[in-house]
Amino acid sequence: MKKIFGTMFLMFSFISFSNDYYIGEDIVLKISGISSKNEIEKSLENFKIRDIEKNTNDEYVVRFTSFNPGENLIKIGDKELKFNVLSSLSENDTKIYENLEKKENMYVEKDYPYLAIYSIESGIILLILGLYLVIRDILKNPFYIFRKDMRKVTKENWREKISLALRRCIDLNYNTNFLNGDYKIIGVISENDIEFLKKLDYLKFSQDKAGDRTIYQKQATELVKKIKKGEKNNV
Repeated sequence: MKKIFGTMFLMFSFISFSNDYYIGEDIVLKISGISSKNEIEKSLENFKIRDIEKNTNDEYVVRFTSFNPGENLIKIGDKELKFNVLSSLSENDTKIYENLEKKENMYVEKDYPYLAIYSIESGIILLILGLYLVIRDILKNPFYIFRKDMRKVTKENWREKISLALRRCIDLNYNTNFLNGDYKIIGVISENDIEFLKKLDYLKFSQDKAGDRTIYQKQATELVKKIKKGEKNNV
């Protein structure tokens, strides 16, 4: 509730008072005998002025507030007006944090929910990336490709498919050009292995369709195992 106190600036008299107000509470002055609004504003420059109005009685009604606890002084012309401003906090209010000195009463804000979410998201991303890299390496692995090609071998196409699968595996592993018939001794590939490849070529283009598929398929698989073992030994 607003409190109102009045002062009269007369030619030879000044009515003073000493009331108590709380910080931020509206204070209203009624001032007469002064013609300058600027003088009032200058006198209240250390206070928060809400508004200044002039009434029909040629008086200035000033509403302002103070945020300075203790004794406050207003000086207009050669007159002074004193009043007291009280804090709205009680003695108990100033001790509201005393219990926080006890460790069990302390609340420490943690970021663990956000950190956990971030960690889980990062883990999922890394897992997906890791799986992608593993799958990519598997799909590009010469021995995986050989096994996949060998699953497509049938009794009708084995002469072409075994040769194709074997030469592709050698090229991917040694970066050679066996698929184009450029055979050479490299790595663990021996002269006998090259003769085996040439024999597969002969069977592929020969009109004689004789031969045991399982024997050639097993021999090709044994050669790939030898290549794979040779790679491990070189690591």
